[in-house]
Amino acid sequence: MKTKTLFSILFVLLSSPVLAQWKYSQGTIKFSIKNAGLTVNGTFQKQTATVLFDPEHPERAQIEANVEVQSISTGIALRDKHIKKEEFFHVDKFPLIQLRLVKLEKDGAQWKGSFELTLKRTKRTVSIPITFVANGNRATLSGHFVINRLDYKVGENSWTMGDDVTIDLNAALAL
Repeated sequence: MKTKTLFSILFVLLSSPVLAQWKYSQGTIKFSIKNAGLTVNGTFQKQTATVLFDPEHPERAQIEANVEVQSISTGIALRDKHIKKEEFFHVDKFPLIQLRLVKLEKDGAQWKGSFELTLKRTKRTVSIPITFVANGNRATLSGHFVINRLDYKVGENSWTMGDDVTIDLNAALAL
């Protein structure tokens, strides 16, 4: 009887779908915002992420990312120093931006992710259309979305600076 039970357990374990654990290898986070009539582009240079994803079982997906705010770069060192201060990102108190998947579902050729975005301790749900392309043991995960910086208390209302920030994510993954 014990042998039969052991084989039954092994059969269930071996036949159950296993999530592919994609490991984050590198990525880019780009953003743009209007300021004084010009588009300011920037990046965050340092981030970490964990991705568990199986296209056959999107309900089991797990995606989490942490972005080091100190790594912000807009191409102008003086501006970077300014936006790290308390009135904008307050890097000393809030060193990370966090993104955590809440729900993922298939939407045609793309995926639609509902994420919790935490910036300066403010948590909001954002919807991000995601493209996932796998090629053997490599994959790319990318998304494009817009947030209102005032929702996260980044700066104040301004007639020179736009409120909408466009964000592009691109992650290279490996099994």
